[in-house]
Amino acid sequence: MDPTKLVFFKLVAQKIELPAFETWVYTESKLEETLTSDDYLALISINYTTPSALYEAKKILSLYFSMGQYYEWYLRNILQKIVNRPSDVQQYIRQCYELYCDGFDFMDNLGMGYGLSATCPDYYNETVDDYYPQILGAVDLS
Repeated sequence: MDPTKLVFFKLVAQKIELPAFETWVYTESKLEETLTSDDYLALISINYTTPSALYEAKKILSLYFSMGQYYEWYLRNILQKIVNRPSDVQQYIRQCYELYCDGFDFMDNLGMGYGLSATCPDYYNETVDDYYPQILGAVDLS
């Protein structure tokens, strides 16, 4: 994936803090090649200490990628985390439930089958260990 687009996606997902993004904007040489001169000027002119800075940056950057591309990256990232099973994997399983509730109906198996019980562990009396290896059958990264 294009490293510039990856930073854009991380900003939208709020996986990068605004001060770090601001530093990146001022130091990334390929950014000026990626954006039009007007959009580049607008992006470097944002006052990143204001509450509207994130909105303003997203507005400019949304012209350079589709939300479909963003969601594909976001979903693949979550699914890859579930496959890799880091120590905080429960948060990614819960995100499947949140995505299902947000209208991503195709997440029903992961969202309702595993994410709901990860969201309400006291009610379901299940742990992450109870999900594996069955959950891997619900994750398709192809």
